[in-house]
Amino acid sequence: MAETSSSSPNPATSDKPKAEKICCGWSDWTSAAILLRLVAGLLLLLSGTDKFKSATTPCTYSLDNYYGSDEDLKNPDWNPKMTKIVKVVFDNSGLNNPVNYPKFLGLDTATKLANTTAWSFHHFGKALPWMMIGSGLMILLGLFSRIGYFIGGFVWISLIAGQLMLPDPATITILLSFLFATVAAMAMQTHNRVRIHCR
Repeated sequence: MAETSSSSPNPATSDKPKAEKICCGWSDWTSAAILLRLVAGLLLLLSGTDKFKSATTPCTYSLDNYYGSDEDLKNPDWNPKMTKIVKVVFDNSGLNNPVNYPKFLGLDTATKLANTTAWSFHHFGKALPWMMIGSGLMILLGLFSRIGYFIGGFVWISLIAGQLMLPDPATITILLSFLFATVAAMAMQTHNRVRIHCR
């Protein structure tokens, strides 16, 4: 009895593994997130560096333009840009007057609070441009960007609070738009990446 040879099965072409293709997902949301990130970072970075710009032309950038040089500080009638920014809010807010604090605190405690508030305003003014520049760089470079968004948002909120004490509706509107851009960019962080996947 002859043996029947079984024919070797030919693998179907459909069973062959397909070559994997790398696809980059770049959606409209990704484009919007990147643009918002650029806007939020540049607003902070450029606003911070603008503090060191001179008021005269041609413009120069220097620490003395914001903090004042040693010679300028010797002049009692001269106020550096930092003092002008902080002083206009502090003087018009009434926080420099102990009478405006609750009476149950007593005059001594109210005076200490007024002095502490003046101290905090002064040091906030000294740190303001560096907080802007630092948070702007963190957002643009993507290094600790969440911290950068938080610091940037804190800066805009504090400036809005200062303008509310004056009040200056035009400046408040501008600062609110800056704050919204920062918050929107932070909310869009999940789309701020190019997704690479294989099919």
